[in-house]
Amino acid sequence: MTQTIGFGGGCHWCTEAVFESIAGVTQVEQGWITSVPPDEAESEAVRVQFDPATIDLRALMRVHLQTHASTSNHALSARHRSAVYTISPAQQAQVTRLLAEPQAEFDAALVTQALLVLRQLQGRIAIEDGTRDAHMHGLRRRAID
Repeated sequence: MTQTIGFGGGCHWCTEAVFESIAGVTQVEQGWITSVPPDEAESEAVRVQFDPATIDLRALMRVHLQTHASTSNHALSARHRSAVYTISPAQQAQVTRLLAEPQAEFDAALVTQALLVLRQLQGRIAIEDGTRDAHMHGLRRRAID
C-alpha cells in the first residue's frame, strides 16, 4: 500500500525530477499547494506517492532536505517554501519528529516546516512542449558554470 507526502522547497520541476528517480516512488505530481493558515499562500511543490516497504519517509525527507535550500529564508521562500506537506495531523506530528533528526548534518538551522495540506496541487503545468527540459538544462548549466 502506498503512502502520500508533499515536498516544497524549490522549482517544482526540479523537485519532481529528483523524486522521479528514486526507487520506491510510484508517482510524482507537481503544481501549487496550499497549507492551513498562517501558511496558506500557494507554493510550488510535488506530491509523492511511495511504497514504504521500498523506501521510508525518513529517507525521502533526507533526500528533500539535501536537494534544496532547506536552511535559507531566501528571496523566493514564499513561492518556494521549504516544507513537507502532510495529509493528516498524525503524519504532521511524525514529520515534525523526523525533521529534528538530521539537524546536526547542517551548518545552519533548518527552516523546513511540517505543514498540513489544505488544497493539493492546483494548476499542474503542462510539460509536454519541452519547457521543463529547457528549464532543467538552464539550471544544470548554471550549476556547472
